[in-house]
Amino acid sequence: MELTYIVGEDRRDLVKDIQNFKIDFDKSNYKWVQARQYENSMRQVFVEVLNDDQTPFDLTGCNIVFEGLLPDSTSRIYDASNGVILDPLNGQFRFDMPKQAFAIAGSYVQAFFRIMRAGDNVALLEFDMTVLADKVISGLVPSDYITPFEDLYAKLEDILSQAGDDLQSSLTSWTNQFNNAVAQWSYKYPALVSAKNTLTEELKSLQEQISSNKLVSADMIAMSSLNDLQLTINMDTLDLNDIPRFRAYGYYNGAGVPQTTPSFGVSEIFELNLTMDIKNSGRIVAPNFQLYQLQKLLPDFNTTSFSVQHSFNGNWIYLNSGLPTIGIECLNAKFK
Repeated sequence: MELTYIVGEDRRDLVKDIQNFKIDFDKSNYKWVQARQYENSMRQVFVEVLNDDQTPFDLTGCNIVFEGLLPDSTSRIYDASNGVILDPLNGQFRFDMPKQAFAIAGSYVQAFFRIMRAGDNVALLEFDMTVLADKVISGLVPSDYITPFEDLYAKLEDILSQAGDDLQSSLTSWTNQFNNAVAQWSYKYPALVSAKNTLTEELKSLQEQISSNKLVSADMIAMSSLNDLQLTINMDTLDLNDIPRFRAYGYYNGAGVPQTTPSFGVSEIFELNLTMDIKNSGRIVAPNFQLYQLQKLLPDFNTTSFSVQHSFNGNWIYLNSGLPTIGIECLNAKFK
């Protein structure tokens, strides 16, 4: 289908009742597009735009947007992705209508093209867009289709796919902002651009957080036993209702453990995340460590092959794997 617009010359009568918006195409200089329900992308509209002196409108550097309010007076199309500039110097472009444009049979409340360039824009006159019913098949559910938000949501889905489903709980705030921005969308283009820019910055921040490990997956925080290690505790010094408490450190050239190569100065020490499975009324404990943390801080520690040594006073257990060592301290009892 072909449409021709003359910017500055084409006109239509004003709509008298804005609340019950309805364009009277019979009395105006108008164009029309007609399609069948559920058509998809192959319905193309070829448009020629002229200045009021009949010279071609220069489309160099422009982006074409289709805006439409569907026959249900609720669902909207704002498509900034499917315009193709064919001949910019002769003012010619093609628009491949998305399938969402044909979800509902009836006449559009309003349909027109907007030409964008470097923050400026000009809107062409409305055209009569009619969708013929297809009673044989059905399937599309009418909904808003706003490409700036659709693009951002697609990027969000890519991030989830790359980072793992366990990040979804960390993305609740971003998702709510996305949904609120769509819900508050209006005809005002500056408001749409502002909302899109805000979401773009949020998305950029989210990507930076993921890359810097500020957001972590379940694998990063999972706790695991080291080779099913179990330790025995002397409970004699504990009160009746007390339980043994522990903390753990990781270091190289560990204190209290004989080393093949002598170390001078203060060793670098890391406090490690530690949980204890307490069994047999507290007499047996099974330490669990965060494997991701061990790999990051003690990459040379072999989690399946290490020696277990006691300190002389029973306060410490040393897990030695060559140069790296894990020290587990019992704060209120003794190791046996």
